[in-house]
Amino acid sequence: MKDNKKYRHFIALLTVLTAPLIFGVLTSCKNGMTEQIPSNTGRVIFSDISFDGKTFAKTSFTEIVAKGTKAEIFIDDDSSWSTYCTGGEDNYISGLYLLRGVFLKGRKVKLSPFALSQYEVTQELYEAVMGHNPSNFNTGSDQKLRPVETVNWYDAIVFCNKLSLKLGLKPYYRIENENIDWEKIQYDGIPDEKTAKEERAEWDKVICAKDSNGFRLPTEAEWEFAARGGNVKIDAWKYAFAGTQCTPLDPSDFHTRKTDINLDQYGWYRGNSGQKTHAVGIKKPNRLRLYDMSGNVSEWCYDWAAALNITETIEEDPHGGPRPTTVEEPARVDRGGACRNEAYDCTVSRNDWYYPYRRANYLGIRLARSLN
Repeated sequence: MKDNKKYRHFIALLTVLTAPLIFGVLTSCKNGMTEQIPSNTGRVIFSDISFDGKTFAKTSFTEIVAKGTKAEIFIDDDSSWSTYCTGGEDNYISGLYLLRGVFLKGRKVKLSPFALSQYEVTQELYEAVMGHNPSNFNTGSDQKLRPVETVNWYDAIVFCNKLSLKLGLKPYYRIENENIDWEKIQYDGIPDEKTAKEERAEWDKVICAKDSNGFRLPTEAEWEFAARGGNVKIDAWKYAFAGTQCTPLDPSDFHTRKTDINLDQYGWYRGNSGQKTHAVGIKKPNRLRLYDMSGNVSEWCYDWAAALNITETIEEDPHGGPRPTTVEEPARVDRGGACRNEAYDCTVSRNDWYYPYRRANYLGIRLARSLN
């Protein structure tokens, strides 16, 4: 468990603005995916990734906010968390991380069209792109389809760019004042704990190409919106976990519960995992056909871990703001909990963070793509 956590809290109400969609098929270049735009969200729109003559299993994408639409989230009641977590606005459970999410009461958020990978990035795909497999859990018959872990945040964005180039897509990230050859960069060229703070700070000057059709990390708002199922009008939005409610529905002992019979069906956590990762996609998906959003590995998001300011204006595609200057070692967000965590750590509203240069055997990747 990570020390000295900072806490943030929220929960949400959604209005999805619909617009007519046209069915069609767009074929990418030689290394790539077939793109199919469906009529509603939760449909697979990018098939499994292929390059260098190989198709990689468990690499398809599902539409979260439909192309040609916007998702607007405005919160007028953020009390649903209380069904599975005791405490109040200013009364937190001692020793626990905050379990209220990123959609704060009074906060207005608008999300642009995007897709998420149905599965966490597998060790097989990561090794094919990066040339090595850093994972701690890397043995067994299902090893290649276990989620990659022991990757830091910088590893994750390098992977996104290298994979984009493999498929002939425009890389999403670049580093200000740095001329990086993303295709050739190797493991020892990516910042880690041994890298000087000054060099890491240079890598923190990330610039996003908003017109990119390449791969990227989800923002924290995108991640939670998808994990909750993308529709506040259904019961699933208020569930403790991605796809299912906790049981029994008793907040008084939620933070001490060792097992949850509902989470057992949807995620790998301390109560059922043996504290090791498992092949992606074994458990049930949430309503948007996303697997392992609760448990297995915790997934890096783009955002810096920082307090949210609630204003009257609508936040368009929030991504955590600039690098915090008030702390010596700022951190990036990761979400979803992991195989080593208790059930409460795997809730869809659980905020977490870690230092971007550190690697840990519970940290992995889920990919996003903008639907420009």
